[in-house]
Amino acid sequence: MVTAETLNYISQQLNIYWSLCMLIFGIIGACWNILIFRHYSLRSSSYCTYMLFVSIASLIHILFSLSDRVIDKGFKIHWTANSIGWCKIRYYFANCTSLITLSFLVLSAIDRLLSTCRQIKWRRLNSVYTARQICLFFIIFWMLITIPTLMYAKPIQFTSNRRLCSYSSKIWLKIMTYFFNLCCYGIFPWIFMSLFGYLTLKNIRKIRNRRIGTLPSVVFDFISQCSFIYNFEIR
Repeated sequence: MVTAETLNYISQQLNIYWSLCMLIFGIIGACWNILIFRHYSLRSSSYCTYMLFVSIASLIHILFSLSDRVIDKGFKIHWTANSIGWCKIRYYFANCTSLITLSFLVLSAIDRLLSTCRQIKWRRLNSVYTARQICLFFIIFWMLITIPTLMYAKPIQFTSNRRLCSYSSKIWLKIMTYFFNLCCYGIFPWIFMSLFGYLTLKNIRKIRNRRIGTLPSVVFDFISQCSFIYNFEIR
C-alpha cells in the first residue's frame, strides 16, 4: 500500500531530477538562442531582435524562478520563506521577466504581420531601431508596474510550522491573481498571438494568390515578346 511518505518521497525526487533537467536544458537553450540571434547575419532583422530579448528575459526568469523551485521543493532549502530580501527579489524578477517575455512574443507576432502588409508605411515599422526602442519601453514599463512586488512580497507565517513567501497586501494579491495571472499570463498573450498569426497567414495567402494571378499575364507577355522577335527575324 502506497503511503503518504512514499508519495512525498516520489514528489521530492521528481522535483529534484525533473526540475533540475529542465533548469539545465533551459539555461543551455536560452544561451544558445542568444548566441544565434546575436549572429551578424540576423542583426538586421527586427523579428530576431524581439527573439533575442525573449531569450535574455527567459534566461533571467529560469535563473530566478526555476532554480528556486529546485532548491525549495527538491532539496527543502526554503530561501524565499526565510530571507525577506530573496523573497522580494525572486518574486520581482520572476514576475517582471515573464511579463516581458510574453510581451515580446506578442510583439514578434505583430512584427510578422507588419512584414506581410502591402502598405509601405506599415512595413517601414519593421526596423531594428524601432524594435529596440519598443523593447526598451516595455522593459521599463513592466519594471515600473511590478514595483509593488518589492514592497509587498515577504515571508508570511501561515501556520505554526508553515512559512511561505507571499504578498502582505490583499489588494495587490487580488491584482496579481485576477489581472496578471489570469489576463496577462493566461488570456491576453494567446488571444493576441492567435489573432496576429491568423492575420499574417491571411496576408500570406493574399500575396500567394496575387502572385499566382499575375503568372498567366507574365507568361502571355513572354509569348508575345517571343512571337514579336520571331516575326521580326522573318521579316
